Amino acid sequence: MAELRILDFNGTQVSFVVGGRTVLVCVSELSKSLTKAQQPSRWLATKQAKELVRQISQMKRIQVESLVNVRHGGVINGTWMYAEVAVAYAEWLSPEIGKNCSEGIKEVIGVKTSK
Repeated sequence: MAELRILDFNGTQVSFVVGGRTVLVCVSELSKSLTKAQQPSRWLATKQAKELVRQISQMKRIQVESLVNVRHGGVINGTWMYAEVAVAYAEWLSPEIGKNCSEGIKEVIGVKTSK
């Protein structure tokens, strides 16, 4: 059963849905205070992002639509990305956001890290 977890990244609340070892990250929350040029849709339009999503889809045997999912309305609205895709997007935003996202994923799945 999936569980919704919310972590605080320097004052920014970021939601994670955890189901076993599968993690989805609400990247809309990562980019709330950033410019339009840094929004998830802009990154997803890049050649690099398209190739990454395609490779992960093939490697994990997961449909692209399951790796990146945009939900309008409801409790869990926003752009949700599979963990590996979310980390790549977060790193594109900044090294600090990338590190926070990666550490957050490890935390919600119970992997011990040294901060």
